Amino acid sequence: ETIPSLIMSRRGLSLDEKRRRMLEYFWEKKEVFSLKELERYLPKAKGIVPMSIKDVLQSLVDDDLVDRDKIGAGNYFWAYPSKALRIRQNKLDKVKEQHEQSKEKTLSLTNKKRSLEVGREETDDRKVKMARLSELHDQKAELDQKLTKFSQKNPEKFKELGERTDVCLQAANRWTDNVFNFLSFAKKRRPDLSEPKLYKYFEIPDDFDYVEI
Repeated sequence: ETIPSLIMSRRGLSLDEKRRRMLEYFWEKKEVFSLKELERYLPKAKGIVPMSIKDVLQSLVDDDLVDRDKIGAGNYFWAYPSKALRIRQNKLDKVKEQHEQSKEKTLSLTNKKRSLEVGREETDDRKVKMARLSELHDQKAELDQKLTKFSQKNPEKFKELGERTDVCLQAANRWTDNVFNFLSFAKKRRPDLSEPKLYKYFEIPDDFDYVEI
């Protein structure tokens, strides 16, 4: 065994490197080989250890880089550069096609996003209304807690809290009415948009509804 092949064997080759060297051997020789012949020639010619040759060869056959045919009782293998070039070109063409499709999809989504934004700008007025609605809901929750705490201790307090709760409830539901009216208006403007998409776009909770006690 030559010194270069000994160095290659001791260093250890990755699977990709073994595949590359095996293909090179086929392309250089342009001959048909049996497995036994490859196990005899490749260690010295390309530094591939015999015990790995069968697995490497099978991986190349699986990827259609090496052809195989059964003749009599044995299998024979061969490969030519022209086929590998054709396979690489087909892969390149496929990648280019996928790239073009991705560009078209990105452009389509960008245009769709722009069209959806028309008439749905995040205005200061909407921010104020949503903040006020949230504040009213929080106030009602706080009043409900106080009402529970004092309901059995102070009838007058209970009455007062009940009245305040009603005021807050009516105010909260008026804001809820405003939100539903806005959603109805948006649906009329863009009937192609489903209700879930509108809720998501305007950051409205799925369980958003009138407040009941």
